[in-house]
Amino acid sequence: MIHVAPIPLSKITPLYYEKLNHKKLKQFTKLVKDGITLDKLIQVEYDEEQDEYWLINGLYEYEAYKSVGVKELICHVLPLSKKANQKIAFLRNTIFSKNNSWLIKYINIQQLIQEGKSTKFIAKEIGVEESEILHFTVHPNVPQNIIEAAYNNDRSLPLLNEIQKLPLSNGIKRKFYERAVLPKRNPENITYDNLEKIKVILKSPLFSLLLNDEDKWQMIEQGIRYKPFLQSYWNSKMRSKIFGNMYSQEANDNFTDGQNLN
Repeated sequence: MIHVAPIPLSKITPLYYEKLNHKKLKQFTKLVKDGITLDKLIQVEYDEEQDEYWLINGLYEYEAYKSVGVKELICHVLPLSKKANQKIAFLRNTIFSKNNSWLIKYINIQQLIQEGKSTKFIAKEIGVEESEILHFTVHPNVPQNIIEAAYNNDRSLPLLNEIQKLPLSNGIKRKFYERAVLPKRNPENITYDNLEKIKVILKSPLFSLLLNDEDKWQMIEQGIRYKPFLQSYWNSKMRSKIFGNMYSQEANDNFTDGQNLN
């Protein structure tokens, strides 16, 4: 039976993973510190076997009260449903929401997969095509620490899937992964635009003749830095037209091995 009751905060456990907006959480926390009771009541489901309450709605409120040391919360208490059904319900509400990041959806889908639910089952329960669910999964060969770095730096996980598909050794892919999860403002990071240019290099018959990963990575780095590379070449070409042929050799040197990037 649904009822309202005071619940010890120590017995409440969040059921879902959700990345919180720190600014919003700070606002909630300030209100609690000022002695203001938040309008929204937390919703929990009671697990009699474990004598535990699963938090299903009100994570911001929960974290705000917890941060200031509140020992007991007034909650809406609901009957316990199957955890898989709870997570499906959560995903159904968030799968189309712009307020939840790709990674949040990935983590919650991954939890269901680890519990033995197939992507086909999840899609059917939510009411979407399986391809929609597959979009929120990561290839199992992508290292976990890379996924965590992508989360911390707010980078694209689908880009990691694209890197995994490249016909390259695991050592080179590892370098790709590490660059792909660098902070957005880091000039060394890799984007989809970089990846498309690199694919042009990989299609060259000469690339497959390179004998070691170090040589291959050097060529790939030229592809990653194609913009400054081309800019240098174009500047040299323009200088040669303005000041004469004394710059022609410099332009040709700058363009060596770069013609396939166009």
